[in-house]
Amino acid sequence: MDLYVPQGDLRRIHTEGKNFVDVTPRLTAHDEALRLTVLAIGTVALSRQVNDADLARQGRTIYTKALFETRRALQDPARARSTAVLVIPRIMAIFEILFGAESNTSSQANSWLSHAEGELALIVARGPAAYSQDDAAHALFVAARFRPLIAAVRTRTRTVLNERRWKTLPWKGRVRTPNDSLLDILAAIPEILENVDRWGTLSPDTIENQARDLETSAKCWTLHIRLQEWLALHENEFREPVTRTPTPITFPNFEVAVLTIRYWVTCLLLYTTLDTASRVPPINDGTAHPDRPHPRHYARLIARSASYFFRKEFGATGATSIAFPIGNALLFMKRNPAVDGPYMGLIMKAWSSPDLPNAIKNFLDSLHNSVHKAPARYIEGAKVL
Repeated sequence: MDLYVPQGDLRRIHTEGKNFVDVTPRLTAHDEALRLTVLAIGTVALSRQVNDADLARQGRTIYTKALFETRRALQDPARARSTAVLVIPRIMAIFEILFGAESNTSSQANSWLSHAEGELALIVARGPAAYSQDDAAHALFVAARFRPLIAAVRTRTRTVLNERRWKTLPWKGRVRTPNDSLLDILAAIPEILENVDRWGTLSPDTIENQARDLETSAKCWTLHIRLQEWLALHENEFREPVTRTPTPITFPNFEVAVLTIRYWVTCLLLYTTLDTASRVPPINDGTAHPDRPHPRHYARLIARSASYFFRKEFGATGATSIAFPIGNALLFMKRNPAVDGPYMGLIMKAWSSPDLPNAIKNFLDSLHNSVHKAPARYIEGAKVL
């Protein structure tokens, strides 16, 4: 945990992290695959602290055993639907972030994303009603939703998490948080991206494409209304800076920062898609629309937040929280670097900070090198789900 959150306390900075830290030790006694996964990451972490190459090799051997044992767990219907097995993909994703670096390749990012897809497979196997019955399972479910949604956005494919039953049954008899409601909206984004899969280009102006764009625009406007309603309810729970200059911004605490950055990236994706469906030229240099927010505003806010999330005390937690928003912000700003160059420079400056651990830089490098399509694979055996 010191590697994951150096100089910090995961339970203090993030509710999702608190739930993860609280339930994992108890669940390790319930399944051998989870026990081996935790043992692997702990062994390799210890090898780094004492500079012991043999211990590192032992840790990676244990990790391989954990993969095989996880495959066995997935082939056993009772184990596959256990709360203990539900934790495994997240810990394996942490392992990939901290120890999976391969120079100048995208394999680390692809492995991390494959665990996100595997996490979704395990979630779906239990059915939505299961997450209202058990406190630990519910906590893990609400903490896990963001990662599979990242994978769905990257692959531009609709997700089962956008179905009504997955937005209602897990909260039966429970209170929804602002983050829960926001992710409900984000879950609808992959479907509209699927309809308009042309970042930075415009499709031929045919009758068929015009009809598709009109349908996509209608869906975007519906999501716009939902976002405005969310904003009205929760505007005091996240930070919107008054200034618009290319200067770094901070947040009162990490919890507020995470909610804010997720709201901004949802807006960026939504309004970029609406611009594309409305055939706004990719090279436009505007910062406002008369009838809706402009995506450039949110791309710049994300860029201004980079230095906060790259703080040393947040470690991998901060970097992975901002990685997806930054990736989409850069993708947008690279369409017109002459206009957004100073904001892109804020990201590069934060990136060059000596306080950012090498493990985090390696992971973000891998994300940068990865293709836009996430791997459609996971541990062999997940097919049975």
